[in-house]
Amino acid sequence: MKSGHYVNFNIIWVLIALVALIVVWVFKSLMSAKEFEVDEDLPNFFETISLGQADMIVNEEAHCKGNYGVLVNDPDTVETLDNTEVPEKAIQGTPWYTVLSNLSYIEAFGYIGAYVEEREKLIEDGYADIVNENGEMT
Repeated sequence: MKSGHYVNFNIIWVLIALVALIVVWVFKSLMSAKEFEVDEDLPNFFETISLGQADMIVNEEAHCKGNYGVLVNDPDTVETLDNTEVPEKAIQGTPWYTVLSNLSYIEAFGYIGAYVEEREKLIEDGYADIVNENGEMT
């Protein structure tokens, strides 16, 4: 250089920057989406749920109803699950997540539980209600 001064740089900072770049590259490669195959040829949900998973929901419902007097799931769904047979092709992993088991979601969605009698009268579905002269739904 003309001034006779040498450029000083600290090798430690260069190594730290290099390590940071390697960490970012590794993290990015681990977080990238992997290709997976989705089998779209599944039968009805109730024909694909395993007996263990169906029994778990049925037993949970019986427990909640017997001990607390609360219905967590729709009674028709529980009856269908109770009559489930061994599936030819079963769903792998968790078949569902009950979002409405979280009270915050119940309130946010304005959900009316299956334990409410005649709840269909309280649910606003966007269709005009058909009622007779006594105000009863037909």
